[in-house]
Amino acid sequence: KANLVTPILNEGKLFGLLVAHQCSQPREWQDYEIRWVTQIATQVGFALDNAKVLAASATIQIQAERERTWTHYFTDAIQYIRQSIKQDDVLEISVEEVRRVLECDRVVVYSLNPDNQYGVVIAESVSAAYPRALNKTIEDPCFEARYLDKYRDGRVRAINDLSQAGMTQCYLEQLETLEVKANLVTPILNEGKLFGLLVAHQCSQPREWQDYEIRWVTQIATQVGFALDNAKLLKKLTNDGLPTQLLNNFSLGISERVNRSQLLKIAVEQARKIIKLDRVIVYQFDAHLNGDIVAESVIPGYPRALNSQIKDPCFAREYGAKYRQGRTKAIANIHQANLTNCHLEQLEALSVKASVVVPILQDEQLFGLLIGHQCEQPRLWEQSEIDLFTQLALQLGLALERVELRSELDAVKNVHRKETQKQPLEQHNLEQDISQLLADNQAALQDIRAKISRQSAVTGGFSQSSVSHRTANTSNAQWQIKWQFSTAAAA
Repeated sequence: KANLVTPILNEGKLFGLLVAHQCSQPREWQDYEIRWVTQIATQVGFALDNAKVLAASATIQIQAERERTWTHYFTDAIQYIRQSIKQDDVLEISVEEVRRVLECDRVVVYSLNPDNQYGVVIAESVSAAYPRALNKTIEDPCFEARYLDKYRDGRVRAINDLSQAGMTQCYLEQLETLEVKANLVTPILNEGKLFGLLVAHQCSQPREWQDYEIRWVTQIATQVGFALDNAKLLKKLTNDGLPTQLLNNFSLGISERVNRSQLLKIAVEQARKIIKLDRVIVYQFDAHLNGDIVAESVIPGYPRALNSQIKDPCFAREYGAKYRQGRTKAIANIHQANLTNCHLEQLEALSVKASVVVPILQDEQLFGLLIGHQCEQPRLWEQSEIDLFTQLALQLGLALERVELRSELDAVKNVHRKETQKQPLEQHNLEQDISQLLADNQAALQDIRAKISRQSAVTGGFSQSSVSHRTANTSNAQWQIKWQFSTAAAA
């Protein structure tokens, strides 16, 4: 029979309308009633803002927790993978870890190496409930023409439901024999070439792959490629008769370091002893390929180089890209190596007679150089010594990546802790808003009671029971508002 309509504004936009209906009979709405309902609608808008802030905060907390969890998965997985020194072990551990973390039914490595088992599944981890794919050949005559270059360029493909993916019939039939319902495919690159594909299968039912799962598997596939590089170099060193036990001891010694300075200090000390050098330093570059000596191990009696700068204005232009691509430089006698005068003077100040220089790569970027000095006399370097020194630098680069990952994990934990600490403050602010709202409502309620009493005294149109009824209804409305906002706060 009558209504009262007030707008609810949320973040400056019209969220909706707060509408009061009188159904028993027409009703003349009083100014104070209109003001009160308008105030309530305004407070509802503020409370909606607060509820949205709380919801956004909860979402951020969930995302931070998820990132922390998956970063932890990543750190653990690559630690297991990189401890492997043989290709078969790298692949076996990789498929086991990916299946464990994704909780999928099968993970395989599909070889695309033209020199070894092309088109064959060469590693597999599979649930006991499903067929094995190991050593099976999976052929798709259209694959090479359509996708080989794309996967070489980093293509990742996630298929939630194979039956709806438009696969070629022959390829679909081969996957059906393995009971595959959904798959996630990422490339493994080794020495810049497409080694194969890391493939996750869901066999029980179709699966909607999440963005964070896709990112994680892609990162793992990249790390598998690095681990294969490492395994290949280790195999070469082993075939050349180099001391693999020394390499293992070096890797274990530096893998336990939890920060960069400790890691570099231990690395140069061990490298000096393994190669029997007078000095080993780490020369770290900045973005312009200028740098400083940030770690040193030197036997007593020779000058210390730590924190010194060795400047060569030609380095960035002539050698930066070469070292990034793996260049090594062994100088048997610095006075017969045609070095620039400024470079030669800096080496002479450190009593250097011979040197060996290899790059330290971190995440495929040039972190710096691992440099060995012979100070007593010139030294004719054996190729096996250069290869061993190169391998030490490779292991150091991998260890630096692990330290960086730990740092990133700590950063995620800090974000999570800060978001958690923000929750009580936001809750307190919301509770203050609600308290103010209820105080305003109490004042409005008292105003209504006073005006109803005055109107009743003047007109006699209201009975005492009517006044009590209206007052009870208003109190009930206030209780409902309090309950609603308490519920919003709890949410």
